[in-house]
Amino acid sequence: FLPSALALCLLAANAGAALTINTTWVNDPGTDVKSTWSSVVSYYQATFSESFSGETWNVTLDWKPLSGGIAQGGPTGGALGSLIATNTGAMTERIKTNVYYASALANHLAKTNYIAGENLSVAFDSNTSWDFSTNSKATNLESFYATAIHEVAHGLGFISADVKTGGWDSGTGPRIFDYYLGLGSSSPVSLIGMTDAELAAAFVSNNVFWTGSNAIAGHGGN
Repeated sequence: FLPSALALCLLAANAGAALTINTTWVNDPGTDVKSTWSSVVSYYQATFSESFSGETWNVTLDWKPLSGGIAQGGPTGGALGSLIATNTGAMTERIKTNVYYASALANHLAKTNYIAGENLSVAFDSNTSWDFSTNSKATNLESFYATAIHEVAHGLGFISADVKTGGWDSGTGPRIFDYYLGLGSSSPVSLIGMTDAELAAAFVSNNVFWTGSNAIAGHGGN
């Protein structure tokens, strides 16, 4: 549901304060992984250069055998611990109401440390054959750099709360990612507010499009 290119299009960069990214490794992955991860940190610091004073992301990383793919990432602490509903008006006008945000993204948009504590986590499969270059990838290897950037984006909330049978994950959705999904390429209809039956049909329609203006502009107006 989240192409890497889409995630990258959505992350805007402007001049501002420096973003601090604190990293904690559960298992030591070795020098190559840590070196490439430092480049991932630099990428996000540059991409989120319009930071507020004291903005900090706390990232927990793990290096272990995974059964569900080469990597897994998301907001830390489960849905209720790391996602917040913003229908109370407690944040700024930059925050949409009645949708859920990952804490790191909510803080960035609100320009304040509204949600304290751990922000996101990523686990990497230690059995995968990785390429650690930041600008190329060898044949038959997986790019650690590109994968890490993609998974951190999930941790920032670029992930849907859709349930294939209709509706949203209980207590976790719709999320801000879902806010920008629409049914139909011309005059898309927002998925927010649809019934469970309408959502179930939309999710398998092959007719759901991104409606955010920044990503559309970055994709040549399409």
